[in-house]
Amino acid sequence: MITKEHAYKVAKSYLKERKREYLEIEEIEKITFNENQEVLYGKKKGEFLNQFVVEYVVQWGLEEKGMLIYIDAETGEVLYSISPTSWIEELEEMQGKG
Repeated sequence: MITKEHAYKVAKSYLKERKREYLEIEEIEKITFNENQEVLYGKKKGEFLNQFVVEYVVQWGLEEKGMLIYIDAETGEVLYSISPTSWIEELEEMQGKG
């Protein structure tokens, strides 16, 4: 199983790789661990996995909003990310960025 520190690095790398702008990423100590949680989106949808959840903040119009990145706690693979309204990877695919 990966550590919170590794999950943090994975999240930062994923944001850079996807060219996502953000204001801040949460501190390592605040990263949450969910045991045996159902994957809600993506190629592992419906599987129950241990997951780390890393929050990052973006400018959303005039407000700042939190986005979440779900990471497989066993492999370090990013499962998906979500905004307050939808799956971010799905939005990126529709915009031709995915």
